[in-house]
Amino acid sequence: SKNAMGYSKIAIGFWQVTGSFDNVFAVEWPKELRNMWTSISTLVSIDVFEFPGFACITEGVQFREKLMYSTLLLPMCAVLLSLPPLLMRLMNYFKHGTTLRNDERYRKAEGLFYFSLLFIMFSTYPAISRITLSSFSCSNLGTDGSYMRSDFRVLCPEPWSFEVWWSGVFTIVVPFGFPAFMIAMLYKHGVPRIARKKRQEALMRALFDEYRSTIDPSFIQELNVAYKASSQDSLLEETDGAAGVEEPYDPEEEPDTPTTKRAKLKRTQAGTRKTWFHQSLSKLGVSQFRTKDAEKKMNIMLKYTPPFTGSAVSVDDKTRQAAVSTHKLIIAASDRFLRGRNIPNKRVLVLLCVFAFRKLKEWELEKEDRKRIHEKKGAALGVVGSSQDKEKLAELEGEVEQLYEDCGKWGLTKLHEYVIQAATRMHAVGSLAVREETWNFTEENENEEEKKAIESMGFLFLAYRPSMWWFEIVEMLRKLVMASVLVFVWDKSASQICAGFVITFAALLISMAMTPFADRELSAMHAFSLLVQAVTQLLGMMLMTQKFQEILGEEGKQEQSILAIMLVLLHGA
Repeated sequence: SKNAMGYSKIAIGFWQVTGSFDNVFAVEWPKELRNMWTSISTLVSIDVFEFPGFACITEGVQFREKLMYSTLLLPMCAVLLSLPPLLMRLMNYFKHGTTLRNDERYRKAEGLFYFSLLFIMFSTYPAISRITLSSFSCSNLGTDGSYMRSDFRVLCPEPWSFEVWWSGVFTIVVPFGFPAFMIAMLYKHGVPRIARKKRQEALMRALFDEYRSTIDPSFIQELNVAYKASSQDSLLEETDGAAGVEEPYDPEEEPDTPTTKRAKLKRTQAGTRKTWFHQSLSKLGVSQFRTKDAEKKMNIMLKYTPPFTGSAVSVDDKTRQAAVSTHKLIIAASDRFLRGRNIPNKRVLVLLCVFAFRKLKEWELEKEDRKRIHEKKGAALGVVGSSQDKEKLAELEGEVEQLYEDCGKWGLTKLHEYVIQAATRMHAVGSLAVREETWNFTEENENEEEKKAIESMGFLFLAYRPSMWWFEIVEMLRKLVMASVLVFVWDKSASQICAGFVITFAALLISMAMTPFADRELSAMHAFSLLVQAVTQLLGMMLMTQKFQEILGEEGKQEQSILAIMLVLLHGA
């Protein structure tokens, strides 16, 4: 399963790094810990020359042979692993004249080839990198000559010797070539594109969720049913006609008498439109005790549809009915998207552009208001409703109307890009909660590209979140630095192990901040493995200092045993 693969990779990576501590750092580690490192790290690194039982047999093998066997191990494995899918393609070609690219059995055989090859590369990467770079790591012992740091029994190769040339070539092939090959294969199988698409789907789904939490779908449905049940012509005549919206005053039809003057004055008084609005709600079946709540919801509804006033009282009933129809369209589009992941049509995307833009601007204005209130402390809360805020609100409505006109001229691709960018900005400022998509490795997955990528390259990215598909490459480079490159930095000094501690601690902070793993348990295990490595290096720095050695003392066998037990238990956890 996905988690079992993640656990295995974290455990293997942990022992690959810690197993190199005895060779990289000049620390007198406890004997029990060294034995533990040697036993486990040789198994997980697939180092044949250090395998228990084989080490004695291969003791007489020269460095040149070790170098050649180690570097040629992967090419030989790649050739052997490629035989089954290659033979299947050749047999089918000679038999039927076609290849098996779309055949299920061939696809599984190809996926098994990539999985096995990547596992071998992952497991042997630190060991092969270390033996390749060891040709360039020598210690000058004066008159006794220069010897290799990895094995002081072996003289350092001459600058133009075969070992140096071979190591130079495979330094490009292994330490840098392995990660480059993995990145190329990930791109070849479309993993970044799949991850980007999943991210866009997550942002779109979050935007629809935010819309549904802002605009009450049940209220929209209720109004839609009520409008269908009522007589539209009668409603317009009784409400909008009375309000003077659709039938303006005509002096020839209504003589200018004291009675008509009083009636005209009454119609212009504040609250008259609201009364007519409430009457229209009652005609739609909205009860009196829900009138204020309905007005509030309609005000919100009209903020995101033309004319973007945010006031249900200031528009006629025809505009309100059009807004209900528009929001019903968006709700239906959100349902279809959540079921089939289909990109909404142009009209819906235009309205989503307006919704995301206004939401983002309102968030910024609200943030400014909170800041002003906090600065004035005891000032009246009327600051939010000041004339300055009203001007900003009117300016915002103008910007929304202009955006609505501009979006109507854009194509579907540009609209979709704008919506994704707006949702990304909303998520960045904290006004949009996005729940990221996960890799779908089930048999029911209908995305053939994702299915094939998981079968072939899932070993590299399946344990991580889609947006962090590249994190395994970063982990490999960290293991390269810790297990091989640190040998060349402040050799056998306290500064060397201090540099290793800084790198490990930085990796721990990055892992905790970015949470690259898809599962919380995997994140906790990875963080704990880095913590154990950091603590081990910290104790190594203490063991290297003369003062700590004096505290333990030459006779402090009990303290040293306790320290050894602590480290062994910490690694075994």
